[in-house]
Amino acid sequence: MTRLRTRAVQFALFMMFAGLATPLFGQELKPGPLGAPSGPYREQEFLVPWEGRDGQVFLAHTKIFRPDGEEKRPLALIAHGLPPGGEAARQRMSPSWADLPARWFAAQGFVVVVPMRRGYGTSDGPVGEGSGSCNDPDFYNAGFGTAADTA
Repeated sequence: MTRLRTRAVQFALFMMFAGLATPLFGQELKPGPLGAPSGPYREQEFLVPWEGRDGQVFLAHTKIFRPDGEEKRPLALIAHGLPPGGEAARQRMSPSWADLPARWFAAQGFVVVVPMRRGYGTSDGPVGEGSGSCNDPDFYNAGFGTAADTA
């Protein structure tokens, strides 16, 4: 690839990602949809309000996949894990990480919800779970923090 073409591709990618970031970073965050549904599974991103264990309300960046029709359907919730790379990696996360399995479940007739817990991606708030040090991990309370955010 020529240097000029490489720069053009880099610029195009930058503009594309800058355009995607505008709904999340360019305005005050409010609950509700972040755009229109798209694709065969009516994929749509939302900011979903929820109340943390301490009573504070957060906005969770969430992606929802819905098959055609309005009849009742089973629900599949796809939860993320902890990425390697610390805080910087958590901030880069997006519910789009689960697009392939979510589309598969939607094709099977499920409504699929892919929420980002607080402190991940653009979801509000501090990380709600922590397992402590490697020498003395507290997976019990970390599990409750994760479960509370997911619920």
